[in-house]
Formats: sequence, structure tokens, C-alpha cells
Amino acid sequence: MAQNAFLPVHLVHAMTMTLIVLVFVLSLIAIYYLSQQITIPRHYNFNYTSYDAITTWPKKKAINGGVHPTRSMKWAYIHVGKTGGTTLNFVLKSNCNIMAKAKSQRLCRKNLEDLLGPTESKISMATTLSIHANKGWMSQFQRLNNALTGFLISVRNPITRYESSFYMSHPANPSSGLSYRWRNINISSPAVYFHQTCFQSVEDIATLLQLVAKAGEHSHSVSSKASILTTQQQECYSLAIDNLIGNKIGLGCGHCGMNYQYYHRRVITKCPSCDIWVVRTEALWDDVSHIDKLLGGHTNFSTVSNERITHKSERHNANTALSNSGRHTLCCFLAGEIQLYQDYIYKAVNLEIYDKQETMKVVFNMCEVDYNDSHGSSFSWIRWAESSSQCLPFGINATMLSN
Repeated sequence: MAQNAFLPVHLVHAMTMTLIVLVFVLSLIAIYYLSQQITIPRHYNFNYTSYDAITTWPKKKAINGGVHPTRSMKWAYIHVGKTGGTTLNFVLKSNCNIMAKAKSQRLCRKNLEDLLGPTESKISMATTLSIHANKGWMSQFQRLNNALTGFLISVRNPITRYESSFYMSHPANPSSGLSYRWRNINISSPAVYFHQTCFQSVEDIATLLQLVAKAGEHSHSVSSKASILTTQQQECYSLAIDNLIGNKIGLGCGHCGMNYQYYHRRVITKCPSCDIWVVRTEALWDDVSHIDKLLGGHTNFSTVSNERITHKSERHNANTALSNSGRHTLCCFLAGEIQLYQDYIYKAVNLEIYDKQETMKVVFNMCEVDYNDSHGSSFSWIRWAESSSQCLPFGINATMLSN
């Protein structure tokens, strides 16, 4: 008699249950693996009413409650001067692409691959274009603008950024690489006059601004100061205002003028729907690594985490420490810059609310402004500069702070 070709029912049930359990276990393992690879902030809050541009970005909840990008990234990197952007040559291929010489571009890419390996990082792949100073990026940006999904911006405390920019351009600092140019510039040019005749230090700028304020002549009209300022002081005062606000480029401090407002007006306002991702100078490698992981990357940046291109600022001969009163003066005149810095920090997709608050607390403390967590992005530095007792003697207004 032929044997039954079918398996017993109880055996089929046992095999089915075993298969179900196996699939369940494998699913748990896969979920755990993915959760370890995607380190998404747990406390994203996109409900900033003034930031409608980014509220529509999240499309899909990630495993641990954060936000996981679901669309193709195409960013422009904005390298604001003296924020650590040159150090990102070790990360972003787009930084190599804007170098003037083909040989420099090849060497930059080789260094990048030698340090991080042949596989390009996710953060580099997302960054299509690097924007810095006046290196001919405008035409390419205009071509790419409609396709961009976000901006990667390196940012730094505006007070320390300005100080660093000032001393980088100082002719007494040959290690900055600028001394060669000074020997070939007319001694009467505004650039040379600014540093050699008017201001040897940032403290000198603050001192002149305070002198004008104490005299009660703060209309910012040079002609009205004839009674209290010498002709040279009048000229220097005009240069100081233009340099701090960024009204003119090339007044002895290129990166002073090419500030947040410079890039905001020319770049960021052209794509109001673009996301904002920031790399803070003070937490550069942590932010780079975190952004890469948010994009699903696994690049090990430990091989470059000790790298930092400083333009030899540690060897500057001229680098006078700024007094507390000098710093307070800069806070007033850089209020427009601080406002944009705050906007970028609070718009940043990659920062948790705690990081945003702690980053801004540093600036509040430096300017001796009382900080409250409820301030968030709502604090107006422009109104503060116009009305606070600290800034009132300078006669600052919103129009003046918008270069």
C-alpha cells in the first residue's frame, strides 16, 4: 500500500510556527541594526511659526521618533569666512572643485580620499556646490538654484568671527599670507589706511565708537562730528561703521564685509524653501559626523577629527584681547549679524533644541543680555540694539544694521 505523500498536519503547523518566529526574530534584528545606523535627534520641533520654509520637510517618521529624509539631497555649502570652512576640505569634494588651479583640485581630492578612503561620505555626496567669497560661484549657483533642497552653512559666534576676520587681514600678521599683498598696495588705499592708520586692533574700533557715543554725537553723519573728531578720526569712523556692518567689501578686511548678511542676501533668500543644516565652528567634527549619520552615512571621521586649517592664526603677532566694554560695543553694532546667526541656529535641521539653546546662551552671556529658554528664536537683536541702555548711546537703527 502506497504511503501518504502529505506531511502530518501537526508537523505542518509546527514548521509554519517556526517560520513565523524566524521571520519575527530577523525583523527585530533588522530594526535594531537600522536604529544603530540612523542617529536621529529625539526632540525635533518644527513648529517655529516664522520658519514655514522647513515645516513641510519631514515626510516620514524614523524608527526612534526622529525624522528621516526621504528625498534626494542637493545642497549648496556656504563657507562664511573664518568659520572653519577650509577645514572641510577634508570632507567636501565640492570644496576642492572651487579651487582656482586644477593641480590644487587634484591634490585636495587625493588628500580627502587618503584620509577618508575611496567611498565618498553622504554629506559630501549631498553637497553639490561650495560657495565662498567671490570665487566665481554665482553663475553655477544660478543654474542649480531651482534644484537645490538645502543649504549647509558653517557658522561661528559673530563676535569671535569678526575678531578673527580682522586679525587675519592685519598687515602685522605675515603668517596670514597677506603681507605680500600689502607691499603692492598703495599706502593711501582704504585697505592699508584702515589697519595702519586707523585701527591696529579691534579694541581701537570699539574705543572710537565709544568716544563718539560719549560725546552724544551719534547721528552717524560724519559732517556732524567735526566739533569732536579730527579729520582723520572722521575718516576712520566711517571706515569702522562700513567695516562692522559690511557696507563695503575690501576695506582692509574682506571677510568682515563678506558676513552672514552678504551670503544671506545673495544666496539664502533665493531659495526660501531650502532646509538649513549647520556646522558650528565650536563643534565642527561632531556636527559633520552627526549630519552624515542623519543622511544614512557610516563614514569614520576620526581620521580627520584632529585636522584644522587655521591660516596660522595661532602665530599672529597682532591679536589684542578685546575688553568687556569693547565686546559690548561690538554686540551692538553686530546685532544684525547675531540675528541671522540665531535664525540659522534655530532653523538647523540637524540640531536638537538643547544644542540650539546652549549655542545661543554663549552669545547672550558674551553680550550680557539676560537669557531665557522661552526666548528661543523670537528674541529680536535688532530691537535690542535700538532700545537697550547698552546700545542706546550709539544711536543704532534697523536700517543701519542691514547692509
